[in-house]
Amino acid sequence: MVVGEGPGTIEFEQLGNASHGLQNALLQSVPPSVEKEPVNTVFPAWPKGWDAQFTLAARDTFLISASMQGDQIEFVEILAEQGGQCILQNPWPAGEVTVYRNGQAAEDVSGKLLTLSTTAGERLALVPKGRVPAAKILR
Repeated sequence: MVVGEGPGTIEFEQLGNASHGLQNALLQSVPPSVEKEPVNTVFPAWPKGWDAQFTLAARDTFLISASMQGDQIEFVEILAEQGGQCILQNPWPAGEVTVYRNGQAAEDVSGKLLTLSTTAGERLALVPKGRVPAAKILR
């Protein structure tokens, strides 16, 4: 319940709303409709010109990390805590994406939605085809 506004106010709702808005600007993990698998989208509402890097929890026990520098997404990393299917909206829809699995180049994928099968504990790094992820990503 809101008693008032200002520095003396004891209220947690505003902090929750702020963190919810921040997460939704960086990562959305929502199904397109009832009983559908969630689609993960990185930087869907992040302001142009703002550099950012994050690691956030997504639905179905995935940890997703991504970096944006100069309006370009540098990489997306997915840690599959339990494994399963991860659907990612392609951050580079104009071209192919190279998927690295546990540090090794594994496959090239393309399309609006990338459907990636994972196993428990597997780490995927995604970059535009022709780029190599930074060494810190391939740990």
